[in-house]
Amino acid sequence: MTKLSMVVFAFIAFFPRQVSAQCIVNLTQPPPWLAGSTPVAYPKYSNVRYSYPVYICLSSGCYESGYSSGGTTPIWTALNNWQSSNGTTANNSLITFSYWWEPLPPDNTSSAANSRGYYIPYVEIFKARAADMGGLAGSATGAFGVYAIGSPPWITALMSGTILIADTAAGPTLTAVAAHEVGHLFALGDCYTCIDTVMRSITSTSLHGPSTCDNQQVRQTAFP
Repeated sequence: MTKLSMVVFAFIAFFPRQVSAQCIVNLTQPPPWLAGSTPVAYPKYSNVRYSYPVYICLSSGCYESGYSSGGTTPIWTALNNWQSSNGTTANNSLITFSYWWEPLPPDNTSSAANSRGYYIPYVEIFKARAADMGGLAGSATGAFGVYAIGSPPWITALMSGTILIADTAAGPTLTAVAAHEVGHLFALGDCYTCIDTVMRSITSTSLHGPSTCDNQQVRQTAFP
């Protein structure tokens, strides 16, 4: 057993690119993120509206959560990288993103979010205090709704997303965190110890958009 493990280690160390080039779940490809058997992903072809609400209320209280232009640029880079991978040879989602300005009052964020977006998929991106993040760089949650565009039968799919990003993230790190959290809304689960995936732990070498294996998992899970 010891000898075999030494041989395997030597092979991985000597041929790193050959191993990472293969899409292997929990190694170079993240697992899917499902709600039961339903992929946590926006509807195919949808134009997802994104916004930066002004306020948020978390455990430390209510406070301003918006991003200045210096913060929105790294986040848009992440969104655009996902959008650029939407084709049939990548993740096949055909999803695009467009900015939507809609400030929300500090005491009504949740109810205001739930009262819209029934027909329009959207994601709200908040800058949260690091103290409210429990040691995480970011988090993503979503809610399903009826995508009632065109004629029935309509589909049930992810319609609203919420992304929280710790206020300590800036520049390239902010792009990496945003790209990772957006990946959850394309039905990708975390894969902290994986290599060559946007869903791994955030480091100085983190990807700023989906890898080939990320796109493969998205396509297999949500957009075959």
